[in-house]
Amino acid sequence: MEPDYRLASGSRIAIEITFSLLEHKGRKLMVGYICDISARRALEVERLRLAEEVAVQEIEFRYREIFDNVTDGIFLLDVVHGERFRFVGINPSMTRMTGIIQRDILGCFVENIMPERSARKMIANYR
Repeated sequence: MEPDYRLASGSRIAIEITFSLLEHKGRKLMVGYICDISARRALEVERLRLAEEVAVQEIEFRYREIFDNVTDGIFLLDVVHGERFRFVGINPSMTRMTGIIQRDILGCFVENIMPERSARKMIANYR
């Protein structure tokens, strides 16, 4: 059992309680052991956080591999104030297809990069 325990000071610690039933000189005794496991619990929380971080990094790596290696052109847009679209990335295939280099459009709004008619059509498509 691993409940939290409030100390007299008001602070809380994590404890582990273990009970055992013993027989001594014909009498049955219950022996209890309480251990402060706050450090162990903190390490477990950190281990879980790190495992989640590694899993997220692995997923991001897989998506990055797909993004960088598919033959289709892909662009990423950030929606600004719910109405404008800003480029936050394009993949290498998009660069090969259009000649647009990512560093030239990062942070730029669609209407500042694309011809007016194309920009209007694109914006309308994503609203």
